[in-house]
Amino acid sequence: MFQSLQPYFNELASALIGMFVIWWPNRKKQKIDNHQAIVDLYQDTLTDLKTRYEEKYQDLKSTFDLKLNAFSNKIDGLQQSLDEWKKKYFNLKKDFDNYKKEHP
Repeated sequence: MFQSLQPYFNELASALIGMFVIWWPNRKKQKIDNHQAIVDLYQDTLTDLKTRYEEKYQDLKSTFDLKLNAFSNKIDGLQQSLDEWKKKYFNLKKDFDNYKKEHP
Protein backbone atom coordinates (compact mmCIF):
# COMPACT_ATOMS: atom_id res chain seq x y z
CA MET A 1 0.00 0.00 0.00
CA PHE A 2 2.84 2.32 0.86
CA GLN A 3 4.32 1.50 -2.50
CA SER A 4 1.23 2.69 -4.32
CA LEU A 5 1.15 6.03 -2.45
CA GLN A 6 4.88 6.75 -2.70
CA PRO A 7 4.76 8.58 -6.09
CA TYR A 8 2.20 10.99 -4.64
CA PHE A 9 4.39 11.97 -1.69
CA ASN A 10 6.76 13.82 -3.99
CA GLU A 11 3.86 15.74 -5.51
CA LEU A 12 2.42 16.45 -2.06
CA ALA A 13 5.78 17.71 -0.81
CA SER A 14 6.19 19.86 -3.92
CA ALA A 15 2.71 21.28 -3.43
CA LEU A 16 3.38 22.06 0.25
CA ILE A 17 6.71 23.71 -0.55
CA GLY A 18 5.08 25.70 -3.37
CA MET A 19 2.26 26.89 -1.09
CA PHE A 20 4.82 27.88 1.56
CA VAL A 21 6.92 29.78 -1.00
CA ILE A 22 3.80 31.67 -2.16
CA TRP A 23 2.44 32.28 1.35
CA TRP A 24 5.68 33.44 3.02
CA PRO A 25 6.27 36.70 1.04
CA ASN A 26 2.57 37.48 0.77
CA ARG A 27 1.74 37.17 4.47
CA LYS A 28 3.03 40.66 5.32
CA LYS A 29 1.22 42.14 2.33
CA GLN A 30 -2.02 40.46 3.42
CA LYS A 31 -1.56 41.76 6.96
CA ILE A 32 -1.01 45.30 5.63
CA ASP A 33 -4.03 44.97 3.34
CA ASN A 34 -6.17 43.86 6.30
CA HIS A 35 -5.01 46.81 8.37
CA GLN A 36 -5.62 49.18 5.45
CA ALA A 37 -9.13 47.78 5.07
CA ILE A 38 -9.80 48.50 8.74
CA VAL A 39 -8.43 52.03 8.40
CA ASP A 40 -10.57 52.59 5.30
CA LEU A 41 -13.62 51.32 7.17
CA TYR A 42 -12.99 53.74 10.05
CA GLN A 43 -12.45 56.61 7.60
CA ASP A 44 -15.69 55.81 5.79
CA THR A 45 -17.49 55.65 9.14
CA LEU A 46 -16.13 59.04 10.19
CA THR A 47 -17.06 60.58 6.85
CA ASP A 48 -20.55 59.10 7.08
CA LEU A 49 -20.85 60.30 10.67
CA LYS A 50 -19.97 63.83 9.62
CA THR A 51 -22.59 63.73 6.85
CA ARG A 52 -25.25 62.37 9.19
CA TYR A 53 -24.36 64.95 11.83
CA GLU A 54 -24.75 67.77 9.29
CA GLU A 55 -28.11 66.39 8.12
CA LYS A 56 -29.38 66.05 11.70
CA TYR A 57 -28.08 69.52 12.57
CA GLN A 58 -29.89 71.06 9.59
CA ASP A 59 -33.06 69.15 10.47
CA LEU A 60 -32.96 70.28 14.11
CA LYS A 61 -32.14 73.83 13.07
CA SER A 62 -35.11 74.02 10.69
CA THR A 63 -37.41 72.50 13.32
CA PHE A 64 -36.13 74.95 15.93
CA ASP A 65 -36.55 77.88 13.53
CA LEU A 66 -40.14 76.89 12.78
CA LYS A 67 -40.97 76.59 16.48
CA LEU A 68 -39.20 79.86 17.24
CA ASN A 69 -41.19 81.64 14.54
CA ALA A 70 -44.43 80.14 15.86
CA PHE A 71 -43.65 81.27 19.42
CA SER A 72 -42.55 84.67 18.18
CA ASN A 73 -45.85 85.10 16.33
CA LYS A 74 -47.75 83.99 19.41
CA ILE A 75 -45.84 86.46 21.60
CA ASP A 76 -46.54 89.26 19.11
CA GLY A 77 -50.25 88.39 19.21
CA LEU A 78 -50.24 88.36 22.99
CA GLN A 79 -48.41 91.71 23.06
CA GLN A 80 -51.04 93.24 20.78
CA SER A 81 -53.79 91.78 22.96
CA LEU A 82 -52.10 93.20 26.08
CA ASP A 83 -51.85 96.64 24.45
CA GLU A 84 -55.55 96.51 23.56
CA TRP A 85 -56.52 95.55 27.10
CA LYS A 86 -54.34 98.32 28.54
CA LYS A 87 -55.99 100.80 26.19
CA LYS A 88 -59.45 99.58 27.23
CA TYR A 89 -58.48 99.79 30.89
CA PHE A 90 -57.18 103.34 30.62
CA ASN A 91 -60.27 104.42 28.65
CA LEU A 92 -62.54 102.90 31.31
CA LYS A 93 -60.45 104.47 34.10
CA LYS A 94 -60.64 107.85 32.38
CA ASP A 95 -64.42 107.49 31.94
CA PHE A 96 -64.74 106.47 35.60
CA ASP A 97 -62.63 109.43 36.78
CA ASN A 98 -64.76 111.78 34.66
CA TYR A 99 -67.93 110.26 36.07
CA LYS A 100 -66.53 110.58 39.58
CA LYS A 101 -65.80 114.28 39.00
CA GLU A 102 -69.28 114.91 37.65
CA HIS A 103 -71.04 113.01 40.43
CA PRO A 104 -69.36 113.79 43.71
